[in-house]
Parts: sequence; structure tokens; C-alpha cells
Amino acid sequence: MNKKTRFILAGLCAVMMYGITGCQSTKVDDKEKNEKHEYSGIDEKELAAAEKAAQSYAADYFKALKEGNYDLYVKGRAPEAREKMSRQKFDQFIAMHKEHKWEMLGEPKYLGSMDKGLIRVYLWVIKVQVELKNPKTKKMNTLRQDILYSMSLGKLNGKYIVGYFGPQG
Repeated sequence: MNKKTRFILAGLCAVMMYGITGCQSTKVDDKEKNEKHEYSGIDEKELAAAEKAAQSYAADYFKALKEGNYDLYVKGRAPEAREKMSRQKFDQFIAMHKEHKWEMLGEPKYLGSMDKGLIRVYLWVIKVQVELKNPKTKKMNTLRQDILYSMSLGKLNGKYIVGYFGPQG
């Protein structure tokens, strides 16, 4: 793959990543705003349960990306994370996937986790295929690459909750 094609693919991935994590917000229910939020860390003795929760959420999120299911994509998210990913932003993200014929090849591969204090970060790698039009030749190129996805998982009011899930640059 030449440098120009790699640059275009990297740009596309960056646009997708920032499209997911942008700064647009939507209103959160007043009930949720008035709730007392108590964050806590994940203890050593509950690592297996936390990993099981992370893998379950990730399976749902990858499925939501394939199917374009917003409700499944925001399931288990922290209120702040749901604010960042509005339905409109999700729909735009899915439309971009369709435009470039983004396709996940095979199943995500779980890589492991890292301790980050109050949260744990879980990592997956997926292989994707996209089609990009060469601006000079107008020919469509099919490109395949690995994308690293991460999830930050913490505890809010005693329940496992996802703060972030998305691709890493």
C-alpha cells in the first residue's frame, strides 16, 4: 500500500474516531442529573466479573455497529458518554460506514486489560475492510486494516458502567 493510500485510510479512520467522540451533547433526563453519582474502583477480587461485563458490553457494541442499533450501542454507558453520542451522531457514523462499505471481517479479538486506577481499560482488535475512491483515477480501492478498540469500564453506584468505547488512533 503506498503512502498516499495509507494517509487517506488514516484520515478516514480519524474522521470516524472523532465522529464518535465529538463534543456535541444532548440533554440527559433530569432524573439522572439529580441522582447522586458515586464512582468506585474495581477491586482485585472482582476482576473476573468486570472482564465478563466488559466482554458482554463489547459484544453488544460491535453488534450494534454491524446492525446500526443505537439503543444497543449506548446500553450500559455512563450518562456523560450517552450525552456525547447522540442518536443523530450515531446515525451519521453509520451512514459513513455504509458510504465506504465498512465491513468487519471475522470476530473481534480480545487482547486483555490494563489497570488505570478507578477504571480498567479493555482492548480488542478488529479487522475491517473499506472501499475508498482514488481521487486521481476515480477507481475504487478495497483496503483492509486492523483497528484497536478500547473500553474504559468503571463502577457507578455499584454497577459496571462504560465511560468510553471506540477506536484508538
